[in-house]
Amino acid sequence: MQLTLARHDALNEYTRHVGSALFAVPPGARRGSYIGAPLFA
Repeated sequence: MQLTLARHDALNEYTRHVGSALFAVPPGARRGSYIGAPLFA
C-alpha cells in the first residue's frame, strides 16, 4: 500500500524524508521495584 501511494504522490518531487530516533531501554525490574527505577537513581 505504501509503495503504491509513493508512486502516485505528486508531492514526492518536493519532499525529502529525514528521520532519526533515540531510545532508552531500561533494565528489567528487580523484585520490589519498578521498570525504569535505575534511571532515577
